[in-house]
Amino acid sequence: MAKDNIYDLHITELFFRVGSGNSNNVGAPRINLFSSTVGSNVTEIYVGSDTFTSEVINIPLGYSVKANSHIISYPAAVDYIGSDASITGTPVSVVLGVAGSTFTVTSTVTLEHSTDPDIVLNQTFIITAVLPMYYGFKAYSATPDFTGLLRTASTETQFQLISTSLNRMYIVLPDNIANLVSVTDPNGFIFRVASDFTKINSGGFNYYILNYDTILTGTNVKNFVLNFS
Repeated sequence: MAKDNIYDLHITELFFRVGSGNSNNVGAPRINLFSSTVGSNVTEIYVGSDTFTSEVINIPLGYSVKANSHIISYPAAVDYIGSDASITGTPVSVVLGVAGSTFTVTSTVTLEHSTDPDIVLNQTFIITAVLPMYYGFKAYSATPDFTGLLRTASTETQFQLISTSLNRMYIVLPDNIANLVSVTDPNGFIFRVASDFTKINSGGFNYYILNYDTILTGTNVKNFVLNFS
C-alpha cells in the first residue's frame, strides 16, 4: 500500500475519533470563512472594502496550527498569513460588476502533530453579484422609477426602515421574482399584493406600490418581511 494511502486512512481514522466524541472537540475539524461586512450576495456594481475571517474549529487533540500556514487568499490582493486558529485579514477592496459576477476568497491551514501526519484544511467563500431590490416611500407615479429609493440584494426577504414622510410604500423586485404574495409589517399586519398594492412592470422590474399613503414615525427600526408563494 502506498505511503499516501496509509496517511489518508490515518487521517480518516482521526476524523472518526473526533466525530465519535473521543476528544475534547465535537465533529471533524473544518474552517469557517466569512466576511465581516457582507453576506454571500450583494447588489450588482458593488464596490466596497471587506474584512474576512478564517476560523479553524474542532481541532483534534494533540494538533495545533502550523506556523505561517493559515492563509487567506483574495483575487488581486496580497494573501494574509497567520499562525493562529482564528485570523482576520486586513480590509481588501471588493469590486463586482453585473449580476452573476463573483469574488472568491479561499482559506487554507495545516494542522500539525508531534507524531501523526499533518491535516490540511481548505474553505471557500464566494460573493455573488445579484440584481437589486429597491424599497422606500415616495409619491405615486404611473411611470415609476428608482429615484429616492434604498436598495439591497434581491435575494433578501426583508428590509428595514425608520421614519418616513406621508407617502406610498414602494417595493421593486426583478420581474423574474414574480411570486410575491404579501408583506408583513412591524406589527404583524399582512398587506396582500392582490388587494393592497398596484403592480407595474417596467424596465425588467415589478413595482409594488401601496394603494394608499402611509407614514412611519419614531426612531425605532421597523422590519418588513416579504412573503413569497
